[in-house]
Amino acid sequence: MVHSNNRKEERFYLPGLKAKINVTDTSTIGTINDISSFGLRICNINREKLLASHRYNIGVTGYEYKIFFIAKPCWISSDDSGNILTIGFKILHPPQMWKILFQRINPNKTQNTPTEIAYYKTEESITPMHKHSSN
Repeated sequence: MVHSNNRKEERFYLPGLKAKINVTDTSTIGTINDISSFGLRICNINREKLLASHRYNIGVTGYEYKIFFIAKPCWISSDDSGNILTIGFKILHPPQMWKILFQRINPNKTQNTPTEIAYYKTEESITPMHKHSSN
């Protein structure tokens, strides 16, 4: 189901993907909760050298995907201890593979792009995901 909140676009629940957030000379791993065409929410991030105004190199892996891009935090929340973060990121220039992933899980798309059709011919399909609604 769709998260609405204050977002301009739909986001979809997508279990099973991990994100590696590279921070200068170190990195941290988080779990992707949901994605949109220009963003994602990453949960279970250990607080390290993360700054809200910083841009991060992020690598996303799962299913048959390995996608890399630069993203900037839009918002940050933490658990009660303040040590585990959830961050909403805006992808500054979504790569083609990110767009393909989003199109493949978006049940509202009307047609496949030529690039996506070519990709389907070379890769296995992933299981369609269901939209996720927040409370």
